[in-house]
Amino acid sequence: MSHTFRVTSYRNLLNPPAPGADHIDYTPNHPVTPVLCPEEGTPLVLVLRCCDAREAADTAFGIANQIGDDDEGTPWPGDALAISVGDVLHTRDEYGRVECYTKLASGTLVPLTDMPRVTLPAPPGAPNAALARTILDHITVNPAQFNPATVYFEGAEILLPGHTPARDVVMCPAGWAAHLSGYILTEQLAWRGEVERDGLRFDVQEAAAHALALHADDAKRLFDGSLAETAARGALAQLTNGADRIDWSALLQAH
Repeated sequence: MSHTFRVTSYRNLLNPPAPGADHIDYTPNHPVTPVLCPEEGTPLVLVLRCCDAREAADTAFGIANQIGDDDEGTPWPGDALAISVGDVLHTRDEYGRVECYTKLASGTLVPLTDMPRVTLPAPPGAPNAALARTILDHITVNPAQFNPATVYFEGAEILLPGHTPARDVVMCPAGWAAHLSGYILTEQLAWRGEVERDGLRFDVQEAAAHALALHADDAKRLFDGSLAETAARGALAQLTNGADRIDWSALLQAH
């Protein structure tokens, strides 16, 4: 019986961009980043109907090296980076089951036993005013659950996307942005400054900045644990009102 898989490719950042003999095998904690569709700037996803995840990953590896198309007739874009040794193939079936594979220098395709850590590309477009508004609404109703000095997340072992945080849960701006953007927060990953989604690990500040589409300097200042709570609320209010950049001088003068 075949299943429908969506396969996303992740390039190993410790390897050169172009495939070659100098590529090294993937090992745990190697940073990876999604291969993007050149036209849309979004992760490139192949749709494949295969018997299992290994077959889907192996087929995707071939397509990424210009061998055939996916099952929707989509070829690998000629100007997209090919996949090589040490890169990661992330498979997800129609039931949401995730498996990751990598190709060794020996030519063997092997499953990963760790969650790869993803480095996200620069966020596109203007800041996400809708997400800023959602965060602001939540922390206005539940002020005790917001503290910029909190190390991302505390008060529970795990917080799943779409679940209302328990009364004792406290999060900083980055934690709230990650939670409301579909990431899983756990005590186990919080101390490492990471969150999880689809069997992948992400730096929590990077995930939050990407979700809010923040300029790098604004993200650094908004997620600084020494930021006053009133200033953090003011920054979110500016984003809610459509600001492209946070006016920190106005906030510091006001607070």
